Amino acid sequence: MEENKYERELIRLRNILFILSLCSIFLGLVIVGVSTNKAPIPEDPYSMIENMWKMLLIIPIPLGSMIFGIVLTIKHFKCKRNIIGGAIMTILLAIYGSFSFVFEKPSHDIADLNNIAASINISLPSEGYVSISNEVSKTNENQTINTTFYARFNDKNAMIMNINSNENWKDNIDFIPTNTVPVTYTSLTANYDYYLVYNVTKKEYNNISSSNKENEFWYLSYSSSSNLLIGINFDL
Repeated sequence: MEENKYERELIRLRNILFILSLCSIFLGLVIVGVSTNKAPIPEDPYSMIENMWKMLLIIPIPLGSMIFGIVLTIKHFKCKRNIIGGAIMTILLAIYGSFSFVFEKPSHDIADLNNIAASINISLPSEGYVSISNEVSKTNENQTINTTFYARFNDKNAMIMNINSNENWKDNIDFIPTNTVPVTYTSLTANYDYYLVYNVTKKEYNNISSSNKENEFWYLSYSSSSNLLIGINFDL
């Protein structure tokens, strides 16, 4: 009688571990999602990548299910699903969790943003949180994006004062011709409050004219409501 009770408890634990194992990937995604939403700049895609390592914290659940399944199999219980399911979920969590280490880590040094501002000859607040990525990518319009950054400043009023004191900032996006600035970013910032384009090659502001030669540009956009500055460096 005691032996049957012991076996029932093992089977119950087997089933619980199997269910938890299947749910582990979703638990990991919830943890990553919550962590990303609490990040200083959740709008930055790299905020999620930087938190993906937390998926590794969930691995003990499916790994435990797999080990428990192996042990029970040795004891002649049917536990293939625990072994297979645990192995699959362990591998998936390991792959997703490795994203934080595989992808290039963005810089969070405000000094790097100050260097960018100096090269464009604009003023930005000296304190805040920044995420700068130098990962090169190509757009569908054959533009090359060299650098992207997201910045949120401690003093929003200081940022607005800097913008108002520089006539190169525009309060609408209409001056930018279609298919010049990468559309992903013009769509993302379509409802922002201030815009600036700087031609690094010609050292000109807000003039994106067609040219037979490739030009390097900075596109900056600032939302006063979210206190978020987005910038990209691209070749056109």
